[in-house]
Amino acid sequence: MSRMKRVVLVLAIVAMAAAMLMPYAASAAVPFTAELPVLMHCAGQSGGIFTVEALMNRGKIPFDWSDIPDAKDVAAGVGLPTMKSKEEGGTGDAYVRLNSTAPKGTPYKTVVFVIGYSLKGMGASGLTMADELKRINGIIDYCVKNKLKMIGMHIEGLPMRGKPGSEFEQIIDAVAPKMNCLIVEESSNQDGKFTDIAKKANIPLITLPKATNDKINLLKEIFGVK
Repeated sequence: MSRMKRVVLVLAIVAMAAAMLMPYAASAAVPFTAELPVLMHCAGQSGGIFTVEALMNRGKIPFDWSDIPDAKDVAAGVGLPTMKSKEEGGTGDAYVRLNSTAPKGTPYKTVVFVIGYSLKGMGASGLTMADELKRINGIIDYCVKNKLKMIGMHIEGLPMRGKPGSEFEQIIDAVAPKMNCLIVEESSNQDGKFTDIAKKANIPLITLPKATNDKINLLKEIFGVK
């Protein structure tokens, strides 16, 4: 091999190594974008939503979220004025976090379904599986009818996948095929379940980067936040 060819080969190897080590950039193209204001909620009442909340906060992406909103709450818009805790005469111990910067009552344009079943979370919210599926399907029907974008996120990886036919899988099967986009941890999709769902439903599947900052940059790009 000539000296020039060796130099070219070395430069090519260095360039490839640099590309592999380069972190996810917010300017990279993503296959799906969504609009603000956004409402997040738990689909299955797992603690994964707290992780998503932390990522959104660090990325300064404004949002509202609650564990148990239903279709009428989504329809009420920013500020969730129709949501009440049990002490206020509502059903269940509703958890509400209001971080949206849009005026109160502004219609939501995107709803994020953080997917993950938790028996403890369901019990704390006073929900049966039938209750939860009814609530989820009501929101999905509202979003479809009113053209809100829906994002399904599975953030907790393999431990929250459960066994085939379990409540974990029932929640995934009820939510994932009806979304406009799926965003999942790599370990959530080790068996290719989300890949199969995305292909059959013809929707984009985005695998989350491993580094926290890259996750944040990805979410910022999806929601158009600089």
